[in-house]
Amino acid sequence: MVNILSMNPGSYTGSYKVIGGELCFDFANTVSWRNRKSPHEWLDSFENLSIWCQLVGILDEFEAKHLVHTLTNTRKTGSGTLSELYSLREAIFNIFTAVADKKKPSEKVISHLNAFFKEKIEKQKILYNGSEFHVAWRKNLPPYEKLVHHIYDSVIYVMTQIDLTRVKKCRSCEWLFHDISRNRSRRWCVMEDCGNRNKVNSFNKRQRGLKS
Repeated sequence: MVNILSMNPGSYTGSYKVIGGELCFDFANTVSWRNRKSPHEWLDSFENLSIWCQLVGILDEFEAKHLVHTLTNTRKTGSGTLSELYSLREAIFNIFTAVADKKKPSEKVISHLNAFFKEKIEKQKILYNGSEFHVAWRKNLPPYEKLVHHIYDSVIYVMTQIDLTRVKKCRSCEWLFHDISRNRSRRWCVMEDCGNRNKVNSFNKRQRGLKS
């Protein structure tokens, strides 16, 4: 029997989907309907954090269990860990939302991101394997450090390697994604969700207009 991982939504009726195309976007998207009256926080527990790490391929099952165990047994530090992840996530969301909106990202938010990574990220090592150089992190990073390093790598990759005009946000829920469509026409996180919801809303508005 295949075990399909999914985060516990609590009383929320929606579901989390890995749709960003880049890890840092999927991290930013761990809040549903962020700017609405009742946003939903997906990383509301150590268990959901560990499941998210598995969904996006950062940690394997053993590492995810170790992460939960470590955070649970250092409850005070663990709670602080979630808080600092929320802060990191909102900085990433704000920066790339500005990019998607073709606006200049806040210098204050960029400074916050720099400060976070300066504290958390160890220096990379330059290695030579006999024929070529490559850059690598220390092996066997603890799960939480591994999580942060992967997010850092993704942020740097997006900032320096992809066409920033392809950084988009869903017109409805505002989730971020890397638009790799040929004609840069993607508008929705998932067509079956926000795309169809928009079609239904537009249809209902037209119907109300005809009746008035």
